[in-house]
Amino acid sequence: MRRWSAIAWIALATSAALDTACNAILGNEAHDLAGGAAEDGSAARDAGLAGRGAHDASLDGARDTDGLPGHGDGAFDSGPDNASDAPGETSVSDAPMSTDSQLADAPLSMDSQPADALTSMDSQPFDGSPAADGGPSGPAGLLYYFPLAGDTKDYSGHANDATNHGAMLTTDHLGNPNSAYLFNGTSSYMVAPGTLLPIGNTARTVTAWVKPTNQNPTYGGFVMWGGSTVLTGGYFAVGNVKSQSFWASSDDLYTGWTVPTGVWTFVAVVFLPPNQIRFFNNAAATTLTLTYNLNTTVSSLFIGATTTNNGASWYDYYSGATDAVRIYGRSLSDAEVATVMAIN
Repeated sequence: MRRWSAIAWIALATSAALDTACNAILGNEAHDLAGGAAEDGSAARDAGLAGRGAHDASLDGARDTDGLPGHGDGAFDSGPDNASDAPGETSVSDAPMSTDSQLADAPLSMDSQPADALTSMDSQPFDGSPAADGGPSGPAGLLYYFPLAGDTKDYSGHANDATNHGAMLTTDHLGNPNSAYLFNGTSSYMVAPGTLLPIGNTARTVTAWVKPTNQNPTYGGFVMWGGSTVLTGGYFAVGNVKSQSFWASSDDLYTGWTVPTGVWTFVAVVFLPPNQIRFFNNAAATTLTLTYNLNTTVSSLFIGATTTNNGASWYDYYSGATDAVRIYGRSLSDAEVATVMAIN
């Protein structure tokens, strides 16, 4: 009986000892695992900090002493930073930069270009219009503009170009060669579409520079349109009959001002409805009154000649040079006429 008790006690003791040993072993393993995990975590943290430090160092190295990114003393190279890099390995600082850090070599957008690098169409010179003739600038309401600077195009923006019949290029009122036209007084003239010409009794203004070659009385108009299909006021003609004058079919006005030969004179006629004509001769101005109201009829525009039937036949021709013809669809003020004279 005692023998069996001793055996049982030995067995229990052995079992307890084994449990203690197993627990110790398991505890050590758990401890080792925890320690390993902590070490791994520390290593990962250290690696992350090292990587961040290398990245920051890379950015710092890409800055030159002038403060511009991408052109520094530590510019990025393709090789390892030091001899300790193993073959086939690249340190963090040798890794390619992200697109966020590639600032210096990125192309500039159009928005970042200097303001004067781009030029809008609105700032380009008006096509074909000499700066000396004022281009399309000046008072509002411009219907026709013929600089006559080497061609007979309409530069008002409406493209009612004139066709030349025999007028020859000559020097303009500013001394520019081939920038005005000379009419021979016998056969030469110009004609343009009359689609925008003021008709009836509506307001209008005509301006031009002229240089007659003779003082013989003539009804050859500097500029005219309309016809004599109505008894009075059927056409609108600006010319030099006896003196600077205006005629409108049985209703003629004469200023008494001489338009001298051989020199350039600025002339303007402003119609102030219902029946007043204001004349300008350079800086001088006067107003005369028509007997009848105007009733200008539809026709083409003529420069350098007078016709009463829209070019079917000719009443008279102008002898002299003409430059910078403008027609407005309203009555310009004295100040606006002075502006036109200045820009032309």
